[in-house]
Amino acid sequence: MNRKEALEHFEENIAKPAIVNILPVFYEKFRQQKDNFCEKLVNAVEQLLIQVNENEPEVEIATIRISYLQASILDGTYQWQIVAQDKREYLDKKEREIYVTFPEIFTCIEDLESELEKEVRKYVGNLYEGDVRNYKIQAFEKCMGCIYQAGMYAFRQFRKNEIFQHRKTHAVFKIMIGGYMDLMQIIFLQSKEDYEKVKEELYKPGEKKDLDEHQMIYRDYSGIELKEVAKRVEAKNLMFTCFANSRIRYHIFVLCSMIGVNFSESRIDDSGFVGATMQQADFTGAVLQNCDMHASMFYGGEYVDGQVTPGIFSVSFRNSTLHRVNFMCCDLRNCDFEGAKMSEIVLEDAKLQGARIESCYKEMLELTPEQEQEIIWI
Repeated sequence: MNRKEALEHFEENIAKPAIVNILPVFYEKFRQQKDNFCEKLVNAVEQLLIQVNENEPEVEIATIRISYLQASILDGTYQWQIVAQDKREYLDKKEREIYVTFPEIFTCIEDLESELEKEVRKYVGNLYEGDVRNYKIQAFEKCMGCIYQAGMYAFRQFRKNEIFQHRKTHAVFKIMIGGYMDLMQIIFLQSKEDYEKVKEELYKPGEKKDLDEHQMIYRDYSGIELKEVAKRVEAKNLMFTCFANSRIRYHIFVLCSMIGVNFSESRIDDSGFVGATMQQADFTGAVLQNCDMHASMFYGGEYVDGQVTPGIFSVSFRNSTLHRVNFMCCDLRNCDFEGAKMSEIVLEDAKLQGARIESCYKEMLELTPEQEQEIIWI
């Protein structure tokens, strides 16, 4: 066996199966550590904003880049660089950067490296321990989907920060997460928009290309009132739009992409979200009355190699009020209903595995025996 044959044999029979095997281990570890991961990321960004505010208060921040350093993956420190840049994406001051490490999240990748190094020794003369490095990077990149989810979740937290809200930032503020080639971009439209123009755009018929566009754009429509009679919003990309503290009535959202939409503290009456994708949506403290959620997807799954993994960040209905809400055929796995007040709820054919619901509703909700067993009663 020559070196080329040895590399091919090692990759197909040892490295690739080993990477596939550690992914479930990583996802379980990440679920356990996700709050700590997000807290460290939020604190680091807030510290960076404080540094820039103290040293360069006149600089208008346009971009924050959160980048993993490949060398730190190889040495096991898993260090990330967070930098603030102006509208020219220019960085010229040490005060505009900060570093944070997450080795506790990636222990399974370190175990993978040790395992592969042992296997490499069996290919004496053809393979070397240095050959393992490429597979360690590949394993890390397979885990980036969770990092993206955490980055989006963290952004929702630190944009509420008082320093961020009062800091001088560009009208179109961007967050870049990932490496040089493996990158996700979040765009936050900072300035308030003309709500009449917003409504005009919402009510235009959507097209398939709108849903194929996967830019992570945070639009701030907080406080908007959508109360026109019998309005239909169809096939629109509304990912990460903020409708917090809004009033929505007589509207139906059909086949819309509403991933990460924020409806916290909103009032939604006589409206519907039919066939909508609503992973990572936030209904905390919202009031929903006479609403139809038929066949909508609330389960925050992540696709890896064609397989969907359990949700990382669940949809929150915490402390909400739900009256006459139809969840028929909805995927509500892992949704959090803690503190929610519920009456006349329809859950026929809904998926409820891992959903957290107050135990006082156990007798009130019409559930099949299977649904009752799937729910986490709190």
